[in-house]
Amino acid sequence: MARTPRRLARGTNAEIAVYAGPSGEAIVSTTDHRLVVQNGVAGGVPHALVSEVDAARVGPGAVIGFARNTAPTGWLKANMAAVDRSIYADLDTAIYCGDANNATAEWGYRCTNPANPTGTRSTTGGYIVVPEGRSEFVRGWDDGRGIDTGRSLWSMQAQALQSHTHSYTDPGHSHTLIGEPGSGLNGSIAVDGATLGPIGDGNQNTNSSVTGITINSTGGTETRPRNLTLLMCVKY
Repeated sequence: MARTPRRLARGTNAEIAVYAGPSGEAIVSTTDHRLVVQNGVAGGVPHALVSEVDAARVGPGAVIGFARNTAPTGWLKANMAAVDRSIYADLDTAIYCGDANNATAEWGYRCTNPANPTGTRSTTGGYIVVPEGRSEFVRGWDDGRGIDTGRSLWSMQAQALQSHTHSYTDPGHSHTLIGEPGSGLNGSIAVDGATLGPIGDGNQNTNSSVTGITINSTGGTETRPRNLTLLMCVKY
C-alpha cells in the first residue's frame, strides 16, 4: 500500500513542553534536535536525538567529503581541531587512539589545551583531536595486508615517489681522416692520445666515442593524480 510522506512538525523545547498533541504525532525540537512523540499529554515522550537516528546509518568517526564549504548538521570539519569530549562523547569513543598510542598518534589523541594539542597530550584530557582532511588523500589502513607496513591507524604519511630508473640510447659516433692518394706522407696521427696508424693512401677511421648525456628533472612540487576538491568532515 502506497504511503503519503509527511513532514515532521517542529517546535522549540518550550513550545513542545506545553503542547499536548494526538498520540503518535512526532515533533522535532528546533532547540536540541530531539525527537518527541506525543501521547496526549503536554510535553509528550522524548524519544531520541535526530543525530542519534542519523548515527544508525552513518556512525561516529565516519569521514566523508561534501561539496559545500560548511559542515552539515551532525558533522565537524576534519581539520585536526581539538574538540570537547563532553560535547562529542560518541566521537571520542569512536576515534580515540587508546592510552598506549596517545603520546605518538597524529590524530585521535586526547589533550588538555585545544590551542596546543600536541604539547598537552593527556590520556585524561578533556579534548579529542579529529582527523586532518584538508589537502590530503585517504589511504585505506593496511591492517595486516603487508603493502603499507609499519603504520598505525592514527598516522599520516608524507608524499613519496617510488624508486625507478631511466634508460637511454647513445649510438656514439666516429670520424674519418682522408689521406690523399700519392701524397707520400709518412708517420702516424693520434687523436685524444690514441695512435691511429700510418698516414698514407686511403682513409683512416678514429675510434668510436659516446656523448656525455644529462637527464634533467621535470615536474612540480608534489606527486599527485587528477583530483576533486571537497570539504572533508567527520561524523560525531
